[in-house]
Amino acid sequence: MLKMTNTERIISSLSNVELCDDCLSVSSGIFPRNAVNSICRSLHNSSKINRHHGVCDHCHKTKFKNLLLECNINNEISIAEVSTSPISNRPWYWEVNVQNHLVKYLISNSYNVSAVANTAARTQGIDIIAHSSEGEELWVSLKGYPNSNNKFPNNQARHRFSRAIFDLVLYHEQNSNVNLAISLPERFTTYINLLPRVKWLKETIPFKVYWVNENGKIRVE
Repeated sequence: MLKMTNTERIISSLSNVELCDDCLSVSSGIFPRNAVNSICRSLHNSSKINRHHGVCDHCHKTKFKNLLLECNINNEISIAEVSTSPISNRPWYWEVNVQNHLVKYLISNSYNVSAVANTAARTQGIDIIAHSSEGEELWVSLKGYPNSNNKFPNNQARHRFSRAIFDLVLYHEQNSNVNLAISLPERFTTYINLLPRVKWLKETIPFKVYWVNENGKIRVE
C-alpha cells in the first residue's frame, strides 16, 4: 500500500495554512515534535518552505511558523500523495483518516481532486473539492467520530453531523451547480439514526453520503 513519507505529510499539511512546529506535529501525525522541527529546517534550507516568526494559523500563538512556498504548491493531487493506511497513533474514524480514504477512493474513480482542507488543523473551507471525468464538480463536507475518551461522544457526534449538514446548505447557497456530499465513518449508531431525519433535505438539495469503514472501503448512499 502507498504511504506518504513524513516530509510529504508535512508538505501536505501546509498546503493551505501556516503552522508552528507544535500544530504541524498534530496535523501531520508526526511525533515527537523534534522530528517535525528537523524536517522543516531541512525543507527551509532547500527552499521548499519558509520559516519565520509570526502568529500560527491554528493555535494563534506567536512562534516560528512554517509556510509552504507557492512554487511548491500543486493543486492536482495524485494517488501517490495520499496515505492509504490510517495514521497509527489515531483511530480509524479520526477525521484525517476518513479524509485520506475518501480522497484515494475519488482518485481511483477518475476524479481530479483539486483541493483538500487541512482537517487536522481545523482550517476553514470545503473539505474536499473534486471534478469527475465528465467535468462535474463535487464539494464534500466530512466528519470523523469523537474519541472514545470523550465523556459525551454521542452528543459530540450529533453536533458534528449538524455541522456537516449545515455545510451543505452553505455550499448550495454559494454554488447551486455543484454536486454535494458528506462523508462519515460507518457503523456508528448516532450517524446511522440521524441520516433518515434529513431525508427532506436530501430530496430538496440532493447529496451523496460516502460511508468509510474500518478497512477504508467506501459505501455510497
